[in-house]
Amino acid sequence: MRNNVTHLPEIEVQVFSLDTPALADTGSTSSAISNDLWEQVKDRTPRPVFLKANNLKVTSAFGKKIASVLGQTLLELTINGQKYDTLGLTIQGLNRPLILGSQFFFETAAMLDYSMCMFTLQKPVKV
Repeated sequence: MRNNVTHLPEIEVQVFSLDTPALADTGSTSSAISNDLWEQVKDRTPRPVFLKANNLKVTSAFGKKIASVLGQTLLELTINGQKYDTLGLTIQGLNRPLILGSQFFFETAAMLDYSMCMFTLQKPVKV
């Protein structure tokens, strides 16, 4: 049987009160924010948390090195009016503004329903 996925699983979220699409990527261990988006939102919080990384690369599901990790940051997300704090890698050249990885879905006790193309987050996350 062939998979006929016609769109990527994206949702609209707010990152530090800025609306942006987020790719729900359960194949990604970590959540990630593009450096371009981080530059737009870092001044929206009084005390942005950013830990610099040295010589880290992100690889694709096929093992190809695709981007440099600049650091890790604490992301303040709002999804359907509920606030979530989660850690995310800040990545130069990320092809999406925001990726929600499997750790985020684990932390929120998410219920994924692929047949309905939806997920439900069970609890807020405070890091």
